[in-house]
Amino acid sequence: MVRGIREITPGQRTVSDILAEMKQRSVVTPRVATVAEAGTVARLLDAFNREFDTPTPGPESSVHGSGGCWPAER
Repeated sequence: MVRGIREITPGQRTVSDILAEMKQRSVVTPRVATVAEAGTVARLLDAFNREFDTPTPGPESSVHGSGGCWPAER
């Protein structure tokens, strides 16, 4: 065996297997949220921050105290 390379055991996925699987998956293109979705975005941000033990003012503060980061709907 070459140093730094290990043998693949039966049933183990290789990098090639993983890359082939990734190519088959559909890709979702990100988009800019609308003002109507501000509450949903605030809840997601709050949940993300809580999961990583980051202080958060809560979803209500994120929507109402955004300091103008939610522009008027176009």
